[in-house]
Amino acid sequence: MTEAAAPSRRVDFLLPGKWWHIVLTTPEETRRQVRQMARSVIGRRDDRAQLRHDVQASVERAAEAAAQAQGSDFYFAVEIVPGVPIPASLAVCWPEVPAGLSLDVSPAAGAEALSAHLRRSGRWGEVAVLETDGPGVVRTVKTIAGPLSAGTGVEGAGEVVASYWLVRQESPFPLLLTFSSALVSMREEMVPLFDAIVSTVEWGGAAT
Repeated sequence: MTEAAAPSRRVDFLLPGKWWHIVLTTPEETRRQVRQMARSVIGRRDDRAQLRHDVQASVERAAEAAAQAQGSDFYFAVEIVPGVPIPASLAVCWPEVPAGLSLDVSPAAGAEALSAHLRRSGRWGEVAVLETDGPGVVRTVKTIAGPLSAGTGVEGAGEVVASYWLVRQESPFPLLLTFSSALVSMREEMVPLFDAIVSTVEWGGAAT
C-alpha cells in the first residue's frame, strides 16, 4: 500500500509494479529527488547522459507543476508490467474548493455539483461521475496535443491526462489524483488502469 500525505491529511492506495515516489516539499528538495530518480532508473553511464537528462527534465517539470497545484506527492512509473516500459505519472494534490461551490453535502451530491462546475469550465475534457460505495468521484479525461516542431511543423508526442476528484463529507477539501501518460494511442487501456488504482484509495487519519 502506497501512502501520500499532506498536513492533517493522509490517503493510501495501491500502485501496480514499481513507481518512484517524490515528496513535494521545497523546489530544491524536489530537484534533488528527481536527480536521484534519474540516476537510479537510467543509470550513470556516459552513453546514457542525454536520456538521463531528458527524463530528469521531464519529470522535474511535471513535479514542479504538481507542487504549484497544491500537490503533496508525485509518482513516476518505473515499471508497471514486467519488461514493458509504460510511461505514466501520478500527482497527488489537495486543491481548494472552486469559488462558489460547496462540498458540505453528501459525497454523491458533492460529486454532481463538482462535475457540473468542471463541465461549465470547458477545460477538463470528458467529465463523468463514477459509481462508488465510498467518496464521490468525478473523473475527467482529455488528450493534450504535443508541441509543433519549429522545423517541420509536425506535432510532437502528446499525453493523456486523467484526473480524479474525490469528495468526502468528512473533509472540506477534495483530493485530486492526476495521472498522465504519453501513450495516447493506448488511451482506452490506460484509463481503466487509472480507474482501478483510484478504486483502491483508503483514507487514514491525521498525517504525522
